[in-house]
Amino acid sequence: MPPLNGPFGNLPPNYTLYEDLMIILEGLENTTALIRPSRGLDKRRLEQHSKFVTKLNDELNRMTDNPSRQSVPFRRFLIEDSFRLAALIYISGVSKKFPDWQGGCDKLIHHLHPKLIDTTKSWGQCIELILKVLMAGGNVHSEEIALYVLQLMEYFITLSWGDWKLARDLLLDFLLHDKICGGALQDFWRQKQGV
Repeated sequence: MPPLNGPFGNLPPNYTLYEDLMIILEGLENTTALIRPSRGLDKRRLEQHSKFVTKLNDELNRMTDNPSRQSVPFRRFLIEDSFRLAALIYISGVSKKFPDWQGGCDKLIHHLHPKLIDTTKSWGQCIELILKVLMAGGNVHSEEIALYVLQLMEYFITLSWGDWKLARDLLLDFLLHDKICGGALQDFWRQKQGV
């Protein structure tokens, strides 16, 4: 159930993508807390982060280039793959050593604009605002994030299998080839994909 116990609007019964996305956002909140300039290394957060990244990679291992059917289950795989790939892109981007945390975060968001975030659309504005809250060290269970995620869910359910295939492929290509993703995760997925 979403925080605030707000209605899902047009979302179908048993729609769990909200919860799936919130789990990913919790992992990204932990990642951000671990990476942001702080007083010292938190071993508990580091262990959580390692498990989170391993789980993302393990779940993406079953990813196929061309899902065999344009069906609801295969659409669901594409959506979940898209969430996971976006999480890996976020982790890759914020893992860079920024001399100035806020300035580095602003540059990262600016870099994502023309390629992954269309802020002329309400979904793009929601994604940008979620990223800003995450990077500022905000709580993913805040009312603010909950409202943005609910708005995204309303939009996400309107997208077709083809839309999600395009989104998943775009995110994978970005992870594999964009300089902002350079590092261990990009190297791992480039090797997995034979790039």
